[in-house]
Amino acid sequence: MPQGAAMLKHLGYPLYLLIMSGVAKLFGAVALLQNKYKSLKEWAFAGFFIEFVFAIWSHAAVGDGGTDTAMPVVFLVYLFVTYYFWKRYNTITVQS
Repeated sequence: MPQGAAMLKHLGYPLYLLIMSGVAKLFGAVALLQNKYKSLKEWAFAGFFIEFVFAIWSHAAVGDGGTDTAMPVVFLVYLFVTYYFWKRYNTITVQS
């Protein structure tokens, strides 16, 4: 997408990172949707956590404000909430 390429240029990253990050996000999304391999799901959560933290850090480093910095924060909060309820669901189902 042209918007993604423009944002990577703005942040100072090479364009090949867009493809690598996109493929990793696809694999991460598949890992989050499955329920068989719990450790794989944990790693996917960790990968998305790192992605969002680095997005926040990158936007803050170049002086972006507003929605450019706020959106990764919103996604990070959503990730924490999802992770919390997934762990809680697993402890409830294991105890039953």
